[in-house]
Amino acid sequence: MEDDIYCVKYTPSGKYYVASLLDTTMRVFYSDSNKQFLSLYGHKLPVNSFDISSDNSLLVSASADKNLRIWGMDFGDCKRYLFAHDASI
Repeated sequence: MEDDIYCVKYTPSGKYYVASLLDTTMRVFYSDSNKQFLSLYGHKLPVNSFDISSDNSLLVSASADKNLRIWGMDFGDCKRYLFAHDASI
């Protein structure tokens, strides 16, 4: 990858893994071939933490920009955007 990786996590099914990068994006890869499946753009600062739902349908990300985003894992669309805290999450 071009940028440094901040955090990596496998989905509960093990089909994908997700990496948050210091360029503020998150990328979803197939775990068997390492080919990119999705790119998630929207945070203004790097994603500090994220988690994936047990059915692999949603991903929730928390960023240093004080916001939470809820993403759909099927198309990578941002379903909700929440200003969550006064400090970075």
